Amino acid sequence: MSSNSTTYSQLFRSGSHPAGLESHLAQFAETAGSRDFPCVFAPLALRKDELLFGVGNVAQDGWSVAVTLMDLATEAIWEDPDQVVVLWLDGIESDCLDSDHEAFRQILATLLEAGGEWPADAPVEACTTTPTRTSPAAKTA
Repeated sequence: MSSNSTTYSQLFRSGSHPAGLESHLAQFAETAGSRDFPCVFAPLALRKDELLFGVGNVAQDGWSVAVTLMDLATEAIWEDPDQVVVLWLDGIESDCLDSDHEAFRQILATLLEAGGEWPADAPVEACTTTPTRTSPAAKTA
């Protein structure tokens, strides 16, 4: 998904989307309509135009754009607990699980840097170090 170097720091519905996102929304609608799509809530919300989208460019605006969009999504869900939100973050290499983990680690590290309340029982080191994995074979040895 490429947002053409444009950052949208707001949430929107598919019926009132910013210009330039038509092909991405159409691709999402096609994917969400697939029998293999893992979320049962998004297709229904999309058909009713109740699905909220957010778009950010991490490469252009840094990880704080992800945090801003997550904050907006949280507000929307607090207002309506049935709300479904899809966030697209451009500028993230997401070709494997390790790169996804790194992206989430970066988002959590940005949250830590921003301050606020961090749950006392949540480990901080998960946000500040790159996790290492042990292969299943090594665990049984």
